[in-house]
Amino acid sequence: MQAGGIEVGLSQGGPPGHPPGDSLRVTASGSTRIDAAGLERHCRGRSGFAAEAVLRNVAAAKGILFGTALPPADKLAANPDYAALLKREAAIYVADTDMQPSRIQYVEGVFTFSAADGFAARAVADGKRFRIHQLLYAVRDMAWVNTTTVTSANWRQKIDAHFEAVASRWWSQLAVNIDVVNEIMDATETSTGGYRPNTWYQAAGGPGYITYAFQKARLLWPQTPLFLCHDHSEQITDGYHETHTANILAMLESQLAAGAPIYGLNTQAHLTIRLGFDPVKLRTFLAGVAALGLKIMIGELDIRTGYKAGSLEDTLPPSAYTSDAYDRRAADIVKRYLDIALPFVKEQPALCWGLSDRISPWVPPDAEDGERPHPFNADLQPKPLYRALRAAFEDL
Repeated sequence: MQAGGIEVGLSQGGPPGHPPGDSLRVTASGSTRIDAAGLERHCRGRSGFAAEAVLRNVAAAKGILFGTALPPADKLAANPDYAALLKREAAIYVADTDMQPSRIQYVEGVFTFSAADGFAARAVADGKRFRIHQLLYAVRDMAWVNTTTVTSANWRQKIDAHFEAVASRWWSQLAVNIDVVNEIMDATETSTGGYRPNTWYQAAGGPGYITYAFQKARLLWPQTPLFLCHDHSEQITDGYHETHTANILAMLESQLAAGAPIYGLNTQAHLTIRLGFDPVKLRTFLAGVAALGLKIMIGELDIRTGYKAGSLEDTLPPSAYTSDAYDRRAADIVKRYLDIALPFVKEQPALCWGLSDRISPWVPPDAEDGERPHPFNADLQPKPLYRALRAAFEDL
């Protein structure tokens, strides 16, 4: 990706039978272009395509690659109008579940890439960039991972096998960037300084598995930016999140000192109405990440109420809000969040975790009075959240 002129393209080949160099380009010049789908687009200066004032073009005009997560192929096949919406609005895709380690290697040593291959093929066919999320995800680990199968004697070989299998795919080197590890910290883990004592941590005798994972990824992907992905790093409004973000900063500094080739932090941005927003603390945290020389991207933006059934916390269920009230509160928080975060994200991707409430990991099918976490409603109509996203990019 190139700031200013905003050129975004696939230039490293494609799947068997697909011509290399198939690309989608957004330019700042006033001219006619043919996009990756073979459609003629008329440009109008720095504002993007006149024919389609969609999010990817509004974001690209400010140097940001906007995108979204894709649900599994069977859900897209059953909802072609939603698939068309994703293609229209996004410049970059990420797989919702199709590239999770547990999906690829559910049984040890048996690698199943049909879903991941299909996701990558769709991205290329749609003329989109894509990213890999994620290589190691201990919170939702592969079913066979435990303290018997992953030990101090073999944990490196287990990481090697999975990473090398992913790196062997035709699409591997086409990725814009990669989340090497995901969600490794938890402020409640006080005895470990905030590190989750997962199986890999125990086998390595500490956080050395993180350093090794990044170093192994750099050998396999010498040119691809490598990110560490984390949740709960956006709404720093209580003691847990203050401690959590302090631990993340300390971890990043420690990992860089240990030789981990970390390019940046993917701050997920699963926001909630419950937590509200503190602009000063967010800006301070992001400035701390940037001061380490790291890039910052947004990888999983959405917003829910944050309601926890049976919790002693003062939370309201989705049914307590009218649709209008929910949408106004959600749009307000997202806009305020993006106003602080986007200046740190310039020239990096910003992705939503899905675009419509129709297909969402947070919205059960046929739910009434449910969550409304995405920019488009279940009928694929734009909500105030969509307008908040547009306004945040335009104001950048």
